[in-house]
Amino acid sequence: LGKERSGVVGEKIEEDTRALVQRLTNGNMAMTTIMVVAVVGTGGIGKTTLAKKVFNDETIQKAFHKKIWLSVTEDENEVELLREAINSAGGGSGAGDARDSNSKSLLVDAIRNKRFFLVLDDMWSDRAWWNLLREPFSHGAVGSRVLITTRHDDVARGMQAVRPFHHVHKLYPRDAWSLLKKQVRRVILPYNNVHVCYLHKVVFIHSSGHTLISCMSPN
Repeated sequence: LGKERSGVVGEKIEEDTRALVQRLTNGNMAMTTIMVVAVVGTGGIGKTTLAKKVFNDETIQKAFHKKIWLSVTEDENEVELLREAINSAGGGSGAGDARDSNSKSLLVDAIRNKRFFLVLDDMWSDRAWWNLLREPFSHGAVGSRVLITTRHDDVARGMQAVRPFHHVHKLYPRDAWSLLKKQVRRVILPYNNVHVCYLHKVVFIHSSGHTLISCMSPN
């Protein structure tokens, strides 16, 4: 998964990344059941960005034989999801009907006895896990981990994720202002000649899970 640098998450996402990596790797790696960890938060709050940071973390890369990222959208297609899982696991490109045991066997063969780290991003229900993915992924080695991102606690509960869930919250105004000062040094305003104004005040408005930013230059 390509590495990305986010300019809007700063120190908080680094702290959350460290906490999740520690949780995923410092537990009982010999446990026989697949451990599921859930990242929960409203849309646009940064769950996927956080999951990508965890996925690309060096400790995660070293701890697991297979790293697999699957996007499980609201209108998920089981055939496409299975094909993506097989390809990501290195099992080849062939996938027929998702209910076809021969197709699922390609996934089983790719992860059998391998410790895997699976990310299921943007889950709207636990249906794909229980109906499609749970059985083939049960053939992985002990110590395998699943990280999900979802907007809903009900999905995390349905996935039997370990408690407590990792909730992603909006930044408080003081933290957001401190973060923005580190990211934005100046604003260039086209007015006759080009004027350079250092930011003086930032107003943060949080609505429906999104942070809107209004900038004003000094008087």
